[in-house]
Amino acid sequence: MPTTPAAPRWAGPSTEPENTMRLPLTTAATSRTPGAPFSGTAAAPAPHLGAARVPDVSFALLGPLRVRVDGRDVPFPESRQLTVLAVLLTEADRAVPVSRLVDAVWGGTPPVTAEKQIQTCVWRLRKAWTEAGGPPDLIETVRGGYLLRTSDAHLDTRQFEAHRERGRAAAPDNLEGTVEHYRAALALFRGEPLAGLSSRGLAPVAAYWAERRLTLLEECFDAELALGRHRELVGELSLLVEEHPLREQLRGRLMTALYLSDRRADALAAYRAGRAALVSHVGLDPCAGLQDLHQRIIDGRPVRLYGGTGGTGHVVREVSGTAR
Repeated sequence: MPTTPAAPRWAGPSTEPENTMRLPLTTAATSRTPGAPFSGTAAAPAPHLGAARVPDVSFALLGPLRVRVDGRDVPFPESRQLTVLAVLLTEADRAVPVSRLVDAVWGGTPPVTAEKQIQTCVWRLRKAWTEAGGPPDLIETVRGGYLLRTSDAHLDTRQFEAHRERGRAAAPDNLEGTVEHYRAALALFRGEPLAGLSSRGLAPVAAYWAERRLTLLEECFDAELALGRHRELVGELSLLVEEHPLREQLRGRLMTALYLSDRRADALAAYRAGRAALVSHVGLDPCAGLQDLHQRIIDGRPVRLYGGTGGTGHVVREVSGTAR
């Protein structure tokens, strides 16, 4: 099993910094009138002769890259085409230079025909979704590169951000609504982001969305713990802590869920396992927030529950393992 990299230090509630990097694929969707108006000689055209129907196009990056037209998958036989499409999607509605596409596909050793091969990839992408019933003008040729128009398309990353913002807006007054939106956002993940694409240029984007998922999970757990769902969360948290043993944020939520479920010994055991993993892998003791939680559990004192509001640090209430 590969060595798990060190995770960010945890000092209490989820404190995800905003705007730490340009958010891929969150450009707000703009509207356009599909088709052309009826221009016949009749005074009043029949309803079915109005604007041309716009196909339903969706792109999904929160898992293996997937394109659908009217609910049907569009096949792309070559990973090279998928890499080009993925790069265009990470810069949706912005021009992407051909040089960046070349670098994403071949890295530092492109063939002399690289630009010509990129042109071929774009032609095949257009052909594939046109044959599937999609619009032929999704990819535009611009000076020095290409631009993927997504104003009429569904992007799972946009849906994720919309649910996340609605969930945050609902907290802390409507934690049920917060959890509903957070879980809807998390359900968009179908596996590791951009799974199956080995491009070095796409690795930071995949890592960004993987971290985005974990951060929202932590906020969701905060809201669910505040709603008294600690027993239901133990199993899910246990699996996540096993997958991410150095992530103190997740371990803190697991310890809290166990403590509130009257499993004080298990909560303390979870702390010891986390401390051993940290010392073994990075030579560090647990962060101050986790140590404070550990001491509260030892003393039988109340633990703080947060409202799933991200970086606000709002304490909803304090609850002990024997008084809920």
